[in-house]
Amino acid sequence: MQSLSKIEGKLYVMEYKVYRDENTIEKFQFLAQIRLEEFVKFPYLYQGSMAEEKEYAKEYQVPGAILITCSVAGEDIGVISGYPYQWNQGKSAEVEAELATMGIAMDEIYYIGEVILIEKYRNRGIGKQLEKMLVDTIKKDYQYALVITVERSLDDPDRPEGYHYKNGLREGTGFKRLKNEIIYHWSVKRKSGIREEENVVSVWVKPI
Repeated sequence: MQSLSKIEGKLYVMEYKVYRDENTIEKFQFLAQIRLEEFVKFPYLYQGSMAEEKEYAKEYQVPGAILITCSVAGEDIGVISGYPYQWNQGKSAEVEAELATMGIAMDEIYYIGEVILIEKYRNRGIGKQLEKMLVDTIKKDYQYALVITVERSLDDPDRPEGYHYKNGLREGTGFKRLKNEIIYHWSVKRKSGIREEENVVSVWVKPI
């Protein structure tokens, strides 16, 4: 699929490509590099390594995994990824119990990972197009989409001045925020140094 987008006064052809199941590994290097480059920023503050990214990539080597890239002139500039949420079963009993009380079964949910774009190409509608393509691809087989967002306190010492949390982007778009959250551990790069921290993520779900 292709689309046109004007960036810095120039018209570019955006080319989108879908990778499925084991073929998602073809784009591992790009996914790993863009995660390491972009997630070091607030609010993730992620200080990862290529070795950790290789472990993370295993989550996408499952049946039903999808990765969609956007490229310009042959260069990848953005990506979205996801897989059936049932592969996460057992990671958070509280979240699973809350979903069950909502009448939602694990095999009805598709997890959608973050849309990641090189900064130059943000706020051009590319992220929305990537998410729409993924939802259009999965909605015949799944009833719900699930996303997570990283939580940091408003008084976090590393919060950039004027930074607005992205949770608002999910509000009003049909996503419902669950009461329960998930805690992940990862190395955080702060102004005071690098250390492992507990990182709270909120969980959002909506019918598709």
